[in-house]
Amino acid sequence: MFLVSWNVAGWSTTSAAIRTSYGSIKAFLDMLGADILCLQEAKIPLKRLRDESDGVFCGAADRPGFPIEGFESFWCCCADRAMNGVTTFARTGTTFRVDDKPFRDDSLDREGRCL
Repeated sequence: MFLVSWNVAGWSTTSAAIRTSYGSIKAFLDMLGADILCLQEAKIPLKRLRDESDGVFCGAADRPGFPIEGFESFWCCCADRAMNGVTTFARTGTTFRVDDKPFRDDSLDREGRCL
């Protein structure tokens, strides 16, 4: 299994750069060849992943309603502001269980630091 971990320092900017350089998130994931891609510091609120009112789509798909074929994505966003946030892209079938509140402690789980 090939796992890559990347501190993206903001998913909005990173996803736009990936789409500009590779044409799509899918093309980037295929080029990378990772089975699991873990992203830190996504810095994006959950509602922003689904919102394209400003013409910029930041979600996990290459366009709304079209998930990336062959991959699943899991998001844990900071509950209070657009800070922190982690994301995992995993090849379909590689995950057994995902939990965005693993500590069972609201003060820790709402920070968006763990999946």
